[in-house]
Parts: sequence; C-alpha cells; structure tokens
Amino acid sequence: MGRLLVQYGRTSPVGNLIKEKLRKGNYTNKTLFAVIRSEEILDKAIETIDEVVGDLEKPDTGILFTIKLNRVVGLS
Repeated sequence: MGRLLVQYGRTSPVGNLIKEKLRKGNYTNKTLFAVIRSEEILDKAIETIDEVVGDLEKPDTGILFTIKLNRVVGLS
C-alpha cells in the first residue's frame, strides 16, 4: 500500500485522503484476503468479523468488501 500511496498519492484524491487519515494517529491495520466458495460461509465469515472487529458501520472500524472471482489458479 505504501508504494501505491507514493505512486498515486500526489494525483489521486483517494490517495491524499488515505494519507490524511494516516497522519492523524497511529493506526494498526490487518489485511485479510479469503477465497470463499459459498454464500453461507461468506455470511458466517462476515458475522464473525463483525463480532471480532465491531460494527463496521461505525467510523474508523474498518471496511469489508467482496469481489467475485472469474478464475482462480492454484486452489484444489
């Protein structure tokens, strides 16, 4: 992410916004990527994340998003 901020931060409003947020305090972050095959498991994962992290609708809690994958190579 740091490389992207350097590359796009000067010209991207999003990059500038991220930099501004990071300057306001010492934040720790965790990034989790998961490939989930069923909606049922996805719903359970979101529920579990909400229990651990807290309500993601509250400010400065985190974000969660899903992306449908067209192709995955390397998973059995």
